[in-house]
Amino acid sequence: DTSLGASNGNINSASLQVNLTNQNPDAARPGEPVELTISVQNVGNTDLKDIAVTVTPEYPFSKISGENLVKEVSYLNARQDDNDAAVLKFRLMTDANVSEGTYNLDITTTARESGSSSNTVTTTKTVQLEVRGKEYAQIVTINKANIDIAKEEPLEFIITNTGNSPLKNMVVSWKDPKGVILPVYSDNTKYIKYLDAGESVTVAYSVMADVNADPGLYPLDVNLTFEDYESKEKSIQTTAGLFVGGETDFDVSFSESDAGEISLSVANVGNNMAYSVKVSIPDQDG
Repeated sequence: DTSLGASNGNINSASLQVNLTNQNPDAARPGEPVELTISVQNVGNTDLKDIAVTVTPEYPFSKISGENLVKEVSYLNARQDDNDAAVLKFRLMTDANVSEGTYNLDITTTARESGSSSNTVTTTKTVQLEVRGKEYAQIVTINKANIDIAKEEPLEFIITNTGNSPLKNMVVSWKDPKGVILPVYSDNTKYIKYLDAGESVTVAYSVMADVNADPGLYPLDVNLTFEDYESKEKSIQTTAGLFVGGETDFDVSFSESDAGEISLSVANVGNNMAYSVKVSIPDQDG
């Protein structure tokens, strides 16, 4: 005879009461084990023996090598109170790609009545386990690879939530350790209130490179902080590269002409140094 207790959600048979008393961690994490503490209590009027408790994992949970899915208790006296219950622990693995949600797990208990009848008592309890997705974000790309010296330029970071749990209260900040690239019109920090799993957001800045900067590739240290499901702050550090220097550009002007010789003035009016400059006049009429 199996009935569902309305007050506490326990499944009670004529003799056995099975409870999930603890889940560690409170919310299972993808790719990590979860430990379940099960209590088995004989609340009937007959002593029980040969009690076997079986956990039947289904997706996203699976058996861990070396961990038993069946635990045994040799004897349970009749009319037990909470303190007399047998306490058993099971460890299961959580699938690495599972989405956040609540999942069912069946726990089956069998026992034999101690006495001449030796009837078998069976209960099945379905418990719900909470799974939290992993929070992770990354910078997929920046909108440009180089900026000119001493020129206001737009710079955009595309932030993508590559985990399977939403990110909340994210703060994005970046810094050029050499101090060559600096934001203008704002500081280097942007706030993102919410970013769902798989979604992207663009964070835009206006930046400028120091007029005295040497052309070259400059690393930007980018820091992402966010709140996890326990409202604890986590951070992710990454690096993006940005070339400073722009391009070369030349101005060629006529200087003078004398006895069949022409003098030209050549100037590099661009923002980048020019090496091995070659000047040639193509064949043309006259």
